[in-house]
Amino acid sequence: MSDAALALIAALAAAALTGLSSLGVVWFQERLRGKAEDADALIRVVTEMLARSLAMALRARTLGDAAKLRSGVGEGLDILFRIKKPIEPLELHDWLQQDYGPLNAAWSDILSRGDRKVVTSANRVMIACGVLMSAATDIQPAFGATAKLRRTVAGEKWTTEMLGALSAAQKDLEQARKNLIMVARDKLGRDVIDPFG
Repeated sequence: MSDAALALIAALAAAALTGLSSLGVVWFQERLRGKAEDADALIRVVTEMLARSLAMALRARTLGDAAKLRSGVGEGLDILFRIKKPIEPLELHDWLQQDYGPLNAAWSDILSRGDRKVVTSANRVMIACGVLMSAATDIQPAFGATAKLRRTVAGEKWTTEMLGALSAAQKDLEQARKNLIMVARDKLGRDVIDPFG
């Protein structure tokens, strides 16, 4: 084999090696970029879920207080004489949807791309939001004619049991949010801290 043929083979081998090395570097850079984009997306949806779940907790308490304050004969008379506007169900829906819609979107994003731990934590947040909304809007059962008459005249009132259930639901949501924070931080390779400690 001539020196020219050996030089040609060496040049082709070097070019092939350089090309493969370049492709390897590009592949590695794209992989790192993909991981960074996934981390950014996780931060974005977890942050959205945390913010909106806290907003839903505030809306739940506000809705519960409104249900207690806007009941009874006095409220009925205020509406009858147009002193107050009746609560419109579609307006209430739109008011709740301001935070519930983005909360559902963040949850759906986590469900579609998150791993098991992140999905489980996000599910706990959603369940806790629902339980809190239920506890905040719970009404006291009225058994018997006297209790029904009292509720009709005086309106809804918070009972000790209702406030206890509401407080427990708020703590459950706080714990679910804390768990989501800790799981997300672990997934992102950040220090796992107690966010409320």
